[in-house]
Amino acid sequence: MPVMSNQEFLFQQAFLGYGFQALIQLNTYVQSGLNLVVASQDVDVETDLITPYANNYNNTNTDWTGPNLLTLATVALERHISQRTGQTLNDYLYTRGLKVSPQFAELSALVGYVVDESNIQS
Repeated sequence: MPVMSNQEFLFQQAFLGYGFQALIQLNTYVQSGLNLVVASQDVDVETDLITPYANNYNNTNTDWTGPNLLTLATVALERHISQRTGQTLNDYLYTRGLKVSPQFAELSALVGYVVDESNIQS
């Protein structure tokens, strides 16, 4: 069965990994903004901003790992590999000498595909 090329796989895992890293950074930035609002001594700042900032934080804190973001694409990529090659993701990576980014490995673990340490870029 045809499977995507090694280069296509490496690009896909990189895009997903970088996207995942950006989502984590987004969560940190939004939390920092909320902390600044909470620490404000100005009642107007707190009154105007606390609810929107808290909602922003709650959304980024829960939705960034949700199925509507990167997890669906990650599962699809990994199913493509396993269905088209008959190999697990780890066997696929090992037999082709490919390594994934740490960010992709973390995202992959979130969806139930744990990448062996030997298949992760150092």
